[in-house]
Amino acid sequence: MPRIPVIEILNDIRAGMPDVVLMRKYRLSFKRLIQVMQRLVKHKAIAHRELYEKSPTYRSVIDVLVSRSSLRWNIPFPIEVYHDETSQKGVIRDISENGLRVAGITAKEGDVMTLRLPLKEVVKAEPIEFQAVCRWSKTRGQRRKYIASGFQIVRISEDSKSRLRELIGLLRRKSGGKGRVQHLLLDLPEKGQFVTNAGAGAAPRAFSGKVDGVDILDLVQFLLLIGKKTLLHVRSSQGIECQMYLAEGRVVDAIMGNLKGENAFFACMDLAGGYFRTQPWHDPSETTIHELGELLLIEAARRRDESVVAKSPKAPL
Repeated sequence: MPRIPVIEILNDIRAGMPDVVLMRKYRLSFKRLIQVMQRLVKHKAIAHRELYEKSPTYRSVIDVLVSRSSLRWNIPFPIEVYHDETSQKGVIRDISENGLRVAGITAKEGDVMTLRLPLKEVVKAEPIEFQAVCRWSKTRGQRRKYIASGFQIVRISEDSKSRLRELIGLLRRKSGGKGRVQHLLLDLPEKGQFVTNAGAGAAPRAFSGKVDGVDILDLVQFLLLIGKKTLLHVRSSQGIECQMYLAEGRVVDAIMGNLKGENAFFACMDLAGGYFRTQPWHDPSETTIHELGELLLIEAARRRDESVVAKSPKAPL
């Protein structure tokens, strides 16, 4: 394995060289680039915060790892959240010990806000206050537009953390059974996109649904987070079919026509829309994929972005 000139690659990163150019210049695979960045942080050649701001690749890896570490619980009753500095009031969509998804509070990616949960309508307890950074913000709704934002908690007192855990414990009890849904820090679809199939003869807790309106990347990441063995069947709107075997947080096999393994997985991640369903599990004939699920998703997103750029019309000289 060729040695990487540390000072040179550090200077390139700090100068804002795109990750794709770094890979080309230093002849690095996507996985190798991530390894190099992790070692730079580990040996304190560059601070985590600086690399997070400079590199979209590093930022994506960290965000995925953070999202996998936290189960998010749906809110079975309204819980209001306030940003007193701007007099904004929102409603929590889901929450975990690490973050929350909020409707109604306007924020830009990177904004740090002090949020307050009064809890007066839920339990008799002191408010929960914490600082949170906005990781994404999107406009939702068809007829009536509203802002939905995802926040990661970055600072919270021990008292507020204790009350937050009590709140989550209450939500877990209230949403136990079929009402429980697990979400990721990155935005997953609104209600109705994932439908529990409870019809006669249906496999318990099996999913069925339509892929239009939900990114297939988000769907697979959702299933990987659950960690159970899942056989996912996807049929595109053009009739292309793909099967993916997900086990214990990993993609172990994928089949799409004559394609197998990672090639089939990446081709499936590029489908624009269609239908999906889970099927009764059976072991694949062979394990064709050995890469971490998070890295596969990030690489699929990178390939998609490059494809969009390549198809975009070029500006005239």
